[in-house]
Formats: sequence, structure tokens, C-alpha cells
Amino acid sequence: MNPNDIITAIQVPSRPHRRVLNIEEQRLLARLLSTAFNADISEKIVEKTMNYVSYVEKRMVGRMASHVEDLIIHYLMRYFASQLAEAPDAVNLEIGTLFGGTVLLAHHASRLSGKNIPIHVIDPFEGYYGPGKDIITAEAIDKENFLKNLDSLDIPRDEVVIHQGFSTDPAIIAECQPLRLLSLLIDGDHSYDGIKNDWLSFAHLVVPGGYVLIDNYNDQHWPDVMRYVNSELLPGMHGRWEVALVYATSLLLRRTAAAEPDDRTDAQRLFGELQSQKKKMENEIRQLADDEAEQEQELAILRDRLAEAEVDAARKADQIQGLTAELQELHEVYLKSLADLDAANSQMMEQRELFQQQAAANQAEISARDAIIGDRENTIAGLQSTIADIHNSLSWKVTAPLRAIAKPLLEAVKK
Repeated sequence: MNPNDIITAIQVPSRPHRRVLNIEEQRLLARLLSTAFNADISEKIVEKTMNYVSYVEKRMVGRMASHVEDLIIHYLMRYFASQLAEAPDAVNLEIGTLFGGTVLLAHHASRLSGKNIPIHVIDPFEGYYGPGKDIITAEAIDKENFLKNLDSLDIPRDEVVIHQGFSTDPAIIAECQPLRLLSLLIDGDHSYDGIKNDWLSFAHLVVPGGYVLIDNYNDQHWPDVMRYVNSELLPGMHGRWEVALVYATSLLLRRTAAAEPDDRTDAQRLFGELQSQKKKMENEIRQLADDEAEQEQELAILRDRLAEAEVDAARKADQIQGLTAELQELHEVYLKSLADLDAANSQMMEQRELFQQQAAANQAEISARDAIIGDRENTIAGLQSTIADIHNSLSWKVTAPLRAIAKPLLEAVKK
């Protein structure tokens, strides 16, 4: 099979960092590495390391956030650092691990050197410069995936010591002070103060002959790394460090002599004071921000209440307008009813007057009829008296037999 086919087969697709060097780049890097580590490093070693990087990345969860040339430099730094015979109890330290890819490389490199060197890792495992998943792989950047990656290459978990938190944490700094470091990878906080803190807090722990690899040096995305290194770190090495290699975005430093305790103490004290002042200012700014946020929250509540009041006022205004219209309609109905009532009252008064006039006329007619009846009753009474007188008269009595004989005759005549 063509070697290029092998490289293609183990490549991890869709990643922002390159994983292949052409033959000329491999030869150049091999020459630079040979000088840096004072060893015979061929382009074949560079190629194998390049392929191993891709192999590891393909097996792990997540990714390694460096170009392959920087990862090759890191791998060989761990390899040669592990061969320092005068430091049998020393360890390797890594600040900032992301998914742990460089830990996997460091473990393999130390095993290849015939040593079993523990690796200490400082990382908060809380995402990539902020909470959330990796924007490239969509994998969670947490301790669980870090441990999964150790298991994927059968790395015993007890050979990796995790200091979970930030490298500025005083407790973590104190935990690491007893360590003797064969090599140190600084790839954590890329701000000016972040790089400065990591250098002053941990670089003095590197044994003579050991290495410090500062990642993202000469990287346009992280200008503070180069700014600190060029303005403070390199001018302050005082012969105790030497530059072993500058290539791609890697700066490799080698320890040539032990630190002078007074220099280290003064630098750490000064930096500690600056860090304390910075934290105090950050706390004050954070408090102001919290107060502002609280005031903004209260203002938002007041705005919400005002909006609710305006809505309620508008609703009540609509209700009042509706009630006013309804009251106006009722008033108009009342006025119409009142007019109808007045008309009915007038009509009733007219009818009453007519009734009274009719009643008066009826009364007059009754009185006239009563008078007629009275006259007739008097006439009847007179006739009855006359009849009674006739019945009581002698002539009526004498003519009684005659009337008795005449009655049947009269009846016969009527028939």
C-alpha cells in the first residue's frame, strides 16, 4: 500500500488543525529537533510520530487543538525528558489538557523511553474558554470524556494525577510545589497574566535538563503569549534557561541551572501581590456588575409593573368608555321613557277629564231619570190609591156579580 494511502486512512476529517507534513517539512523538522535534543532524529521518526498523532486522535473522544508539528515537538519533549536519569522521582506536568490528547501522547512517549513517568494534569474540565460543548466536535469537555480517553488507550488511571481547577488556584499551586518536573507543558490561560502566572508558579519546579513547552507562541490568535515571553520571560532567564527550539507555534525552553531561591521568591511575591490586586479589582468590578445587574433587574421589574399598569389602565379606560356609552344609551332610553310617560300622562289626563265629563253627564242623566221614576212612582201610587178606593167603593162591590158573569164572555170573545 502507498504510504500516502496509510496517512489518508488514519486522518481525522473536518478538523481545523492540519495532521500531515510533506516530506520537506518532515526533513526540516527532523533537523531542528535533532539540534534541540542533541540527538539523531530522522524524518522517519517524524513521520511515525505524525501518524501516531492521527491514530490517537481517531481513537479518542474529541480532538487535539494543535497542528501536528507542535504535537510532534511535544511528544519528543516528553520522550527525551523521561530519559533524565538524575531525576528518578520526577514527573511530567501539563497545564490545560482539553480532551487529554497530549496526555495520551506523553504517556506513550515515556513508555517508549523505557520509563513509567506519572503525569500531573491541571484543568477545570469546564469547557473550552467557557462552559458548553466543543464547537468543533460537539463533545462535552469534561472529566468524564478525559477518563474515557485514558481507557481508550489502556492507560491506568492511577498513572495520571488530576488537579481539577485553574492553575491560578492557590490550593493547586500549593499541591504542586513539592513536585520535581521533568517537563512542563503550558497550554492553559493564554492571557498575559495567565502565562505569567503559570511560568512563575510552576517553571521553577523543572529539574536541570528538563523542559518547558509554551504552546501558541507566535500565534496570531493568542498575541499575549508572545508579548509576555518577549517582554519578561526571555529577558529574565539569566542563564538558567536556554531556548532549545522555536518552530510553528511552539517555544521549547531547556533548564540549564537551578533557580536561585531569592529571585524566585521575589518574583513570586511581586506577582502574587499583583494577582491579589487584580483579583481585588476583579471582585470590585464583579460586585459593581452584580449591583448593576440587580438594579437592572429591579428596573426591569418596575418596567414590567409599569407595562402591566398601562395595560390595566387601558383596559379600565376601555371599560369606562364602554360603561359611558352604555350609560349614555340608558340615559337616552330614560329620556325617551320619560317623554313617553309625559305623553301617556297627558293622554291619561285628557281621558280623565273626558271621563269626568262623561260621568257628570251620566250623573245628570241618572238624576233626570230618577226624577222621571219618582214622578211615575207618584203616579202609580196615585193610581193604586184610586184603585184601592174603587175596590173599597160601594159601586165596585154592587157590580161584583156582573163582573163575574162578564169574565167568561170576554174570554170567549178573545178566542
